[in-house]
Amino acid sequence: MRAAAFELRRSARINAVSPGLAEESASVFGPLNPGRLPVPMSTIAAAYVRSVEGFQTGQVPLAE
Repeated sequence: MRAAAFELRRSARINAVSPGLAEESASVFGPLNPGRLPVPMSTIAAAYVRSVEGFQTGQVPLAE
């Protein structure tokens, strides 16, 4: 993200969201993600909103 953000024109932004493991799907995907703590979907959604509506670029807001 940082490298791509550096090369973009000033009016463009690029971010990514690292959602982690949603609590709502932990019963299904938890066994495939050992050691990862489930996160409420509201926390994942807040990270997405920060990515879209925030002013930063080249960031990966974690939802954990």
